[in-house]
Amino acid sequence: MSFIATYGSLLGMTGAIITFLFGVFKYVQLQKSKEVSSLLKISESIEKFVSKQNTKLVFTLTDYTSFHFDTFPYGDITLNDITVSDEMLGYALRPHSKGANFTLFEAHLREIFDAYFTELEKYYYFIKIGAFDVDFLRPFIGYYVDIQGTMNPSKIRKNKIYLQCIHNYMASYFPVNLVKLYQKFGHEIQYRDLPYQKPENYDRWMDNIDSKIKEAKKQKQLS
Repeated sequence: MSFIATYGSLLGMTGAIITFLFGVFKYVQLQKSKEVSSLLKISESIEKFVSKQNTKLVFTLTDYTSFHFDTFPYGDITLNDITVSDEMLGYALRPHSKGANFTLFEAHLREIFDAYFTELEKYYYFIKIGAFDVDFLRPFIGYYVDIQGTMNPSKIRKNKIYLQCIHNYMASYFPVNLVKLYQKFGHEIQYRDLPYQKPENYDRWMDNIDSKIKEAKKQKQLS
């Protein structure tokens, strides 16, 4: 009996297995390539997000308890010499139930945070479908999420009342996916009732800024 006759079927089966395994290998490599390509696109999207004007403003206001802006963007005009503190910002971000008669600048601050949180919460969808885990996001936004999210007394960097104002804003207007994203970072975002007392000199601070807005708009119309 010849070698081929004896082992031909075995060789044929072995060749089929090798072909199959090679096909699986190529498929896995292709899927990995697609995954890497997808992650690169997501990385570019996140980098674009963190470079946006609104995101930079939120990052700055998160990093400091009070910050003086030489220039502050307001729509198509620019305001000069604007100082924003945690105390003032926390009151500006009060829920509608605590007073909905917002000034021009309060409304603008709220729009900045709305744009930031709206963009931010979409990354929860990527985590949910398994595109990446929370560690993929940490290099981009982890520092600021941790400042905004933590209520741990040993780690807190902000006034606790101000942080609760931020948490109440998130819980009121972004109660599902944004809250779940912060949970992925290890932070519980819960609404807790606050008196929302207007800070001292708040009206004078706000009147000064609103007058700058009106003057800047007037100057733009004249130019």
